[in-house]
Amino acid sequence: MLFVGLGFLIGTIGTLIGAGGGFMLVPILLFLYPAADNTWIAAVSLWAVAVNATSGSVTYLLKKRVHTKAALVFILTSVPGSMVGVWVEQMVDRHSFELIFAAVLILYSLFLLTKGEKTATVETGSKLPPRTYAGGAAISFFIGALASFLGIGGGVIHVPLLTHLLGFPVHLATGTSHVILAVTAIVATTMNFFNGTLHWQDPLLWQLALGALIGAQVGAALSPKVPGQIILKILAIALFLVGVRLLGASLLF
Repeated sequence: MLFVGLGFLIGTIGTLIGAGGGFMLVPILLFLYPAADNTWIAAVSLWAVAVNATSGSVTYLLKKRVHTKAALVFILTSVPGSMVGVWVEQMVDRHSFELIFAAVLILYSLFLLTKGEKTATVETGSKLPPRTYAGGAAISFFIGALASFLGIGGGVIHVPLLTHLLGFPVHLATGTSHVILAVTAIVATTMNFFNGTLHWQDPLLWQLALGALIGAQVGAALSPKVPGQIILKILAIALFLVGVRLLGASLLF
């Protein structure tokens, strides 16, 4: 039941902020499995993210909170990026993985906390200028690679960049990011099954999946009721605390 509850928690919070929940699950798995290989940690997290994001994406699409054309364009580059991330991950040891993960979380949280609010210029179904598609595609490739490498899915980075750089309102960014996240996480997870990092018989995977499926629906229902800037600030504080905790543990041991 522990992992069903954990799946529910990351499903709820991850869908609420459009982040997938991997940024919470990876540090927890690192703590629970101190001897486990970082490739397995990241792969398990991506599995949960894939289930969570797929479940949440259905709800976001039905509620018309996804910029469909932008999502499709960004998926074209995020999928190759996710494949690169899975490949690079095989070359990094666990200690280095923890240091990189902690540094990324801390730096990005500081960016979010100090960045001022940007006026939203994008609406659902609106026609975007070519530079927005080009910029989003470039961002999506980088995020796809980094997210698959770290096992965090990518929404935790994608949502703020969509809002601050491309003018998406937060709630549209969470839905659009979730659709992109679902596809890239599914691709990366499929690779992890084929290369033997994950196994279908592992009960941990199905316990996390059950909790994430339910939690994703709860998070999607709560999302419209929480102001966008509050979502970003909560996200930034959570990232900072997790990053500092992980960095301290990596440097001490």
